[in-house]
Amino acid sequence: MKMEELPEILEQYQVPVTADVEEEVLTMCNLGEGVYEKGMKAGRLRAREIPLTGPADS
Repeated sequence: MKMEELPEILEQYQVPVTADVEEEVLTMCNLGEGVYEKGMKAGRLRAREIPLTGPADS
C-alpha cells in the first residue's frame, strides 16, 4: 500500500484520519520495510553459503 492511498482506505472503514493515525501508519510501514530488508539480507547471505551445483542428473 502506498502512503497516498491511506486516507481513502481509512475513510472506507470510517476511521478518522488524524495526524496521530498518519504517524502510526508511517511507523508501521517503516517497520515492515525494515523487516523485509532484514529478511532479504539474510537470504542473500545464506545464498552465498550454499554451494553452486550444476543441473541434477536425471
